[in-house]
Amino acid sequence: DIFPGRIKGSDGTEHELSLEKLISTLSKAKFYYWSRHVSKRRWFWENIGRDKSKQAGSLNPEDVPALNAPVIYVPACGSIAPWFENNIAVEFIEKGAAAYAGHLFSPLNSGMFMGDMEVTPAANSWTGFPIGMIVQQQNKVTGKMIFQVPNFFLLGNPFLSAETTPPYSIIND
Repeated sequence: DIFPGRIKGSDGTEHELSLEKLISTLSKAKFYYWSRHVSKRRWFWENIGRDKSKQAGSLNPEDVPALNAPVIYVPACGSIAPWFENNIAVEFIEKGAAAYAGHLFSPLNSGMFMGDMEVTPAANSWTGFPIGMIVQQQNKVTGKMIFQVPNFFLLGNPFLSAETTPPYSIIND
């Protein structure tokens, strides 16, 4: 595949990305990080073979499963648009997400927000540095580099965090 799609389950195993696997993983997740393509009405991924035999996959609002209060963190193009009918971010909140963080417009270069789950800022949130503060910091950084106004927003509870303790230890102060 030119763009092989993979999804990592909560047990750490990887599977080929499919709508069924994505729905199953979302329904069990406490924190979900999506850095692939999005729009105001869907998430999508390309999984197209060299012969173009496979079609691009997508998660539409009606596909979002009942959720177990996860934080959904999406540093990709503009998925936050609550005034749009069938907005994917609103659908996640309505289906039980405790919070959904995403961009209003294309982030142009959101590479600083993307990467492996282990290094993304939101996955390293903790009680003293919750998701709401991370969204604020990301807006400050992009405000100095790219945008003049905030572009990364949070629907839901800003006090949530992925962990209860910091992801680091202070050795010397």
